[in-house]
Amino acid sequence: MLLMGILMGCSSSDLCMQEMKVRLKVEFKEMQYDTSSEQYKEQTKDVNVIVNGDGIDSLLYDSVSVSTMELPLRINDTVSVFVVRQLYASVNDTSYFTDTLWVQHENSLEFVSMECGSVVVNKIKDVQWTLNRIDSVIVIDGNVIRGGKSNMKIFVRK
Repeated sequence: MLLMGILMGCSSSDLCMQEMKVRLKVEFKEMQYDTSSEQYKEQTKDVNVIVNGDGIDSLLYDSVSVSTMELPLRINDTVSVFVVRQLYASVNDTSYFTDTLWVQHENSLEFVSMECGSVVVNKIKDVQWTLNRIDSVIVIDGNVIRGGKSNMKIFVRK
């Protein structure tokens, strides 16, 4: 009976770890001209990035090609800052262009369960960015919650 209680406790703990992740979900996009419709359409863009968060001890992404990212927002502050370096490769040059992304947000506690406790969820209030390789940013869902959908689209320059 004791063993069953221990095993049930472990599965509950594993579930709590999965349920407690709250991340800002970002998609990279690029505008492409579609000759058949004669209009520009957004396309998913794979981008080679290095991403650091201001006030976060570790490197979030290290020279990886991604079309989406999940970024942790600061729970003890209302502004999270991310430094995004994008690889730009041409015939004659390979270099990284650096942009900074400032995400202003509100933080609030959400009760998950008695076993898991509470988690901090966020509401995006404003986004600002530099214009080196980032063309524009659109917030598509300002509620950054557990298991949520994409929150933001970053459009990159060609």
